[in-house]
Amino acid sequence: MENSLQAIREIEGFGDLKGTTQVDAIVFACLEFESSVGVKPAQVREVYDALNLVAYSRIAQYLSEASKVGRGKKPRFLKSSEGYRLEAGARADASKLFPGRATKKAVQKHLEDHLSKMPSLEARNYLAEALGCFTHDYYRAAIVMTWCLAYDLLRSFVFTKHVALVNKRLSGRKVPQTITTLEDFEAIGERDLIDTAKAAGVFGKEFHKTLVQLLDDRNSYAHPSGKPITASIAEAYIEKAVLQMISKLK
Repeated sequence: MENSLQAIREIEGFGDLKGTTQVDAIVFACLEFESSVGVKPAQVREVYDALNLVAYSRIAQYLSEASKVGRGKKPRFLKSSEGYRLEAGARADASKLFPGRATKKAVQKHLEDHLSKMPSLEARNYLAEALGCFTHDYYRAAIVMTWCLAYDLLRSFVFTKHVALVNKRLSGRKVPQTITTLEDFEAIGERDLIDTAKAAGVFGKEFHKTLVQLLDDRNSYAHPSGKPITASIAEAYIEKAVLQMISKLK
């Protein structure tokens, strides 16, 4: 809930807004900044309590009434077993209340700071494109591109500094392999390279765990699995990949 609370606190004069507008903002925050796929009246009331504000008295009634289709009128909310979601137009209206999350701005700044530190023009261009996706709320694309850049840096790191160790491991396979160019990595799967590099002593258990988690998350978000991607999820992924991992592989 902390991400939602922080975002709402950044809305100037939130406590003076109309009750229904407050509810719209709370529902938006829970959907956008948490992993919620639906918001229930009790959750809205919990946010009010956490903010030490008197709750709008008709939360449940408003959500229910505004989810009904009227003659020539779109519903403001879409109801499901998980709770309420804002209809696209209502979501766009609610998003205008938020001035921009401090954490998102921080991530953008970190990405920009890393641009000049990338080892090649290609890497800089790739990171710049990932930044563009993140800035414009294309979180799925930002995550996928961030992983692609991270994996490219991993391959370059292994090739320039530890290829002998990795080749020693690869030579012991039933079908021996040898890495002589960067293109040779295409014959090895991403997880295979990560596991082989760990076994070769290129990096330790914790760094291996970070790489595996980043790859697993990328795999989940790269397909239409229905797994929600919120601003905070994208931020956490990019922070881990760029601020922790990529900086270690340069």
